[in-house]
Amino acid sequence: MTTYTSAELAALAEHVPVAAADKGLLFVADAEFKNESDVVLGAATVALDAALAIALAVQAPFVSVSETRFCAELLRSVMTDEERNELPRKVERIITKASFHEGDIEVLTLKWPAQGLIFEWTAGADWHDELWDKLSEATAEVSQESSEELEEAQKVRNEQLRKFEAKLAASREFRGASVQKRRAIAESIALTISDDLVDSWGFRMAYTEAGRVAKRTAYEYEQIFPSHFAELATELVERRDWPSSGTAGAMREATLKFLIEKADGYRLGTAFIEELMQAALGPKP
Repeated sequence: MTTYTSAELAALAEHVPVAAADKGLLFVADAEFKNESDVVLGAATVALDAALAIALAVQAPFVSVSETRFCAELLRSVMTDEERNELPRKVERIITKASFHEGDIEVLTLKWPAQGLIFEWTAGADWHDELWDKLSEATAEVSQESSEELEEAQKVRNEQLRKFEAKLAASREFRGASVQKRRAIAESIALTISDDLVDSWGFRMAYTEAGRVAKRTAYEYEQIFPSHFAELATELVERRDWPSSGTAGAMREATLKFLIEKADGYRLGTAFIEELMQAALGPKP
């Protein structure tokens, strides 16, 4: 296998115009090719002179050389984790160690068009493959570690959500609150478990489902209670907190409190509360 030092690649780059001219090939410096290469050759199997001979054989109108030089900062930007927007420490150590190659030729590329195709011959520095092998290995390790961290974080989040759902289901304060106040109660419960639980998708799902359960259960009680209106009204007016000579607002509040107790903490609808309150007051003269 043919390998080159960066200095040897620099010498080859200077040699190409002369070697091309010797074979009767036109040399164009830094030509820009819009399309990807169709035929790719490597220095490991094809020598530079052989590549130029191929260019001549396929009647290339010209050949051009480009150099890829090592740039630590550019490599850091390429290797930065897009999701976390940070460079993994393992990768950083490899790049830092390779920084003494700064500005050295990493890959030399010879290209030419012919017969509707783009031909490419490349030669890498003797340290190029080893560097990228190390970077690939480090990236794979980081990816594995990230997967394990994500899996563990998901387990923790699932356990937090399980606790949240259990607390929400057991909360009489949540059941008895109006729809407008339930969100704040749910958030206060979530904060007792984790500071960032409120912002999670799982919180919204659990909170929404708990609201549905509360609404459905309250509706079920509203279907059961009418057959017991008389006894419920009697029990209500016999309570110590029934304001027999109070305002309508005080009576409504007492009725609401009574029904919440009877409905296992669930808040029934306003119309149902009003209906029971009127029943407790007795028929109008």
